[in-house]
Amino acid sequence: MQSQQEFTGLRAHFWPIKISDMKKFIPLFIIFMCLMTASTFIRDFTNIMIVNYHMENLSVVKFSSSFFLLGIIPLYLVGIHYFSPKKFFHTVLNVYIIGLAITYILSAFMPELLKNKPSSILVLLDSFRLITTVLCWTLVTQIFSIPDCKRVFPIFFVFISFALIPITLLDVSFSFSNNKGIYLLLSIGLCLIAQYGYYYLYKNILSFDEKEGQDTPAETHISFTDSLKQALTSPTLYLLLLLMVLLYTSKHMFDSLIKDYLKTFLAISGDATYVSSKYNVFMGNILQMKGLIEVSFLVLAGVGLLYKKSWGFVARLIPIAIVTASIIMLMLIALPDVSKYLGVIFHKTQAEIYLYGSVFCTILISMFSSMFFILKGMVYFYLSKSEQTKGRIIFEFIGTVILGKMLSPYIATTLMMAQNTKNMADIAPFLLGIIFVCGLIMFWVVRLMSKRMQAVEHA
Repeated sequence: MQSQQEFTGLRAHFWPIKISDMKKFIPLFIIFMCLMTASTFIRDFTNIMIVNYHMENLSVVKFSSSFFLLGIIPLYLVGIHYFSPKKFFHTVLNVYIIGLAITYILSAFMPELLKNKPSSILVLLDSFRLITTVLCWTLVTQIFSIPDCKRVFPIFFVFISFALIPITLLDVSFSFSNNKGIYLLLSIGLCLIAQYGYYYLYKNILSFDEKEGQDTPAETHISFTDSLKQALTSPTLYLLLLLMVLLYTSKHMFDSLIKDYLKTFLAISGDATYVSSKYNVFMGNILQMKGLIEVSFLVLAGVGLLYKKSWGFVARLIPIAIVTASIIMLMLIALPDVSKYLGVIFHKTQAEIYLYGSVFCTILISMFSSMFFILKGMVYFYLSKSEQTKGRIIFEFIGTVILGKMLSPYIATTLMMAQNTKNMADIAPFLLGIIFVCGLIMFWVVRLMSKRMQAVEHA
């Protein structure tokens, strides 16, 4: 799966982009940034709505919201089959603009109605990030080709990662505003800018054939039922789903271990307020460190690796990192003399060695898995139209929203019940053993997917 390289040296490592790519790159970047910023504001408004309205039975409300979200996906599938990409893009954003406007009116003039009927509003707000993210990446897949994806995708993702940094600062500045409806008004404005960005891209940048592709429904030669069946029976998508679940489960397990080791380390203080504040500060520092290292790794190594090496080679680095991290932590836990020896060298207690060891392993996994989103996006270039459009939203929802978040806490709870303990440290060896197995399975799945993608490339 390694194509002929058009660039060499530093240009290949840091900037394998053509001028023609940049013409498409800039409006697509504006579209992405507008919608991702809007999703951040919408998330904050949702949190404010939940807190300020003191919603009772919040878990029931959230469950109802997730249930209604399942109802949106069939509408998405029907729309993307019968509408042209251009029409579907504008229709989806128009629906959200109208919904956000109604939500603003309710929050400003009829807050009691919003409090009493929150589920329908929450599903609109909660679905925004998932739907618009899939919509945007599908647009990228439609505009660029398979040879382009190795060059363009990594750079595009790096730019987005950098651009998200000031969004956090902007978000904080608005958090002190008394008028929380400003979040919704800003989101509406950003959606309108994204629509104009698409219009500009379509009108001034795309070639005649590319415009024709945006004006024509993706699959006019196949019925909706057959198209959906083709997407749901795709072996590659099931392998990708398994890869998502294994990766997200492994990462969540390591995150749980960090939190437990941190609580154990801070438990020496009897002041609950001090422990809580130190915990929040430490976790915030870890998140900042992970983000900085992920972006730095993508810039310094990721772009060059993804361009110069095959998909399979780069993807294998992720399970290798997971297996390595699990072995390191297992050695620290199973061999107490090792952790004591390291404690003597670095002048740290055993609790601190466990904590910093888990932090190191988590950062190691995060560093290499930062390329996973790019690798996952590149897979869709090798799939059929049905798999790109319908399969993507279904499998992303299952892998990211449902199984990716649910499996790790379910496994931890089951192990605690089996061991009759409430202490995460008691089940740490079992969790690390599961993470180790997840890494091995991921390595096998990557090998299978790489072969399937090579077959498509050489067909």
